[in-house]
Amino acid sequence: MKTKALSPEDYRNAIYLDFEGEGEKRDGTIPRPHMAGFFKPNLKGKGGKYSSVFFMESWKPVFNRFRHAAQLIDFSDYFEILADELIAHDQYLVCWSIHESMILERYLPSLRLCISLLRRPKLP
Repeated sequence: MKTKALSPEDYRNAIYLDFEGEGEKRDGTIPRPHMAGFFKPNLKGKGGKYSSVFFMESWKPVFNRFRHAAQLIDFSDYFEILADELIAHDQYLVCWSIHESMILERYLPSLRLCISLLRRPKLP
């Protein structure tokens, strides 16, 4: 599949994703992430807005401390909402590493987010 090289404007309009969690287990399984960090750059190219999303109820105390820049929501539900945002604003989701793409493909195979992931950028 061909990928499009993104312009600087595309990168500034993108949403950047970084998962956090336990990582791969000894038996080779990879559990869902506990949380995700997101970065949305300012359109002028300087700075941006960071936010956190917690996917497990056990993170509620942390969420309560940082609720101004965080959400506590089900993993699948959050990415349904994100897919809508990406499509509505013609944005790209830029993954911090191949791990994020793998997690999305493994745990959300039928999600409309796949539409946006098909537009994954080719990095320069």
